[in-house]
Amino acid sequence: DYQRREFRGFGEVNETLSDKTKRHHFFHQDDAKKGKEYRTTTYNGTGNIFQLTEKKWDNVTNDTYFVVDLRNVTEQLYDGVASNPRQKVTAYTYDAYGNLLTARYDGEPSRSGDEKYEYYSFVSNTTAWIVERMSRSALYASDNATKEKETLFYYDWLPYSSSPTKGELT
Repeated sequence: DYQRREFRGFGEVNETLSDKTKRHHFFHQDDAKKGKEYRTTTYNGTGNIFQLTEKKWDNVTNDTYFVVDLRNVTEQLYDGVASNPRQKVTAYTYDAYGNLLTARYDGEPSRSGDEKYEYYSFVSNTTAWIVERMSRSALYASDNATKEKETLFYYDWLPYSSSPTKGELT
């Protein structure tokens, strides 16, 4: 930002790897999302598009600061063929503190059964400003009912899901 003499990074960065693969990175330059990458395009050594990744960022203004969350990521894999790329989309939701609550992996739109759902829970102690301690993560299959994996987190030698006093993982 020239007016404020604030360097926000480059809006576009081109990268060439030793195998002649090229990546073009694009970054937001506005006040809220400055420096957040929103698009990466990868080309193979012969210049054909290989992969395109796009990120959608949302922001909310709270008093004098911004809360910026990654809402979804769309990845398209061309594998050297410019038409009919393989695509997958991941969508995210957050709580009021910016903690990730859900990640929905949609897989390829043309296929069913390759979706996954991940859910996160947090414990907090707002008096001590401990608001980002994960208490549970769970991964569910494409039916969003079959649990494939679950991890529980305990803090400060307290029972599961208790409000932490120090926030130390035990």
